Amino acid sequence: MPSDAAALRLIQRFLEMMAAERGASANTLAAYRRDLEAYAESGLDLQRAGPDDIRAHLEALAAQGLA
Repeated sequence: MPSDAAALRLIQRFLEMMAAERGASANTLAAYRRDLEAYAESGLDLQRAGPDDIRAHLEALAAQGLA
């Protein structure tokens, strides 16, 4: 879990929105939480992440054999 309180708040707000507005299931929310926490733990800034940052992160995961 990220130690950055701001990142944790952003993740929680996102998950609340996904549950309320999109009706995301508990499994979907848990998967999003894991992915977002891993992203934040890697040292990347959730508040400033742009499409290129996220794409690079996903490419790095794919290079490790993760989907």
